[in-house]
Amino acid sequence: MTLQDWNPKDWMFDFPDTYHKGEITKAPVIWKIGQVTKYILGNIIPDAIKALKNGGEISSLLLCLALVDYMAGYFVGKGTGEKAYIDFMKRYFPQKYQPYLQSIYGQLRCGLLHNLVTYNPYYKGEKIDYIISGVSQNHLERQENNQVVFSMIVQCFFCKRGLDHFGSRGCVMPQNERLLWW
Repeated sequence: MTLQDWNPKDWMFDFPDTYHKGEITKAPVIWKIGQVTKYILGNIIPDAIKALKNGGEISSLLLCLALVDYMAGYFVGKGTGEKAYIDFMKRYFPQKYQPYLQSIYGQLRCGLLHNLVTYNPYYKGEKIDYIISGVSQNHLERQENNQVVFSMIVQCFFCKRGLDHFGSRGCVMPQNERLLWW
């Protein structure tokens, strides 16, 4: 039960705006994290949802796949590849993704971003036939015809959730978390 004399205004606080002058690469890590998070939440996720509302499931998927790649770069502290992408998803995406991580990277991410196909001819792993859906409750579930549903509204949610978990844990690999403490 809340105390009768409790006033939420007594507990409010505000941080002053910060400004970094100079090269972004020389900015404090915490400042970069804030700027990146603000851009992703203000532009990328809303654009992915806007694409979905207008029938652009593939556009939404491209944004989400690229977003995971981008966040994985911060996670490992350098350019990404298959290992960084999959390691990021292992750590920040639900267990339901685990059986599909190789295929999500090899088929969807590489297939769409490099070749504009969901069935990447250069991918050597298990070929999974994905059904890209705007809204479905059956995200990452195999259908009777062996196709796997990939629901974009659910993917957008998990990209945002991954960003939230990632940012709250310092945006770096566990062995590098000490770099954030001033």
